[in-house]
Amino acid sequence: MLRSGELCVCQITEVLKLATSTVSAHLRELKIAGMVVERRDGRWVYFGLATDERARHWIDTALAAAANDPQLEADRAAVTQLRWLPVEDLCRLGYDAARSKWIDALAAKATSG
Repeated sequence: MLRSGELCVCQITEVLKLATSTVSAHLRELKIAGMVVERRDGRWVYFGLATDERARHWIDTALAAAANDPQLEADRAAVTQLRWLPVEDLCRLGYDAARSKWIDALAAKATSG
């Protein structure tokens, strides 16, 4: 899921459909193992894949082993959709409300322009 770039914890939580505490615990373990890196931006915490050579070896091995897993494709598609939503809205409002707000904004822009 992080192959396409870093994601905020709320984005990861939305894709996995798990509790934030569960996702945060797993991300903490991945960070300790050196597989992911963390970046803070105000209230938001973003995670991305580690880029050092040792970590990349393990990450690439795991991705190759799971290459044909249909869940990876489903997660990729979900991430693509989530990237259209402002992180602030997704984290504050949740997916459904953030998506509705985004659609309403697009509709208003289309009718005014």
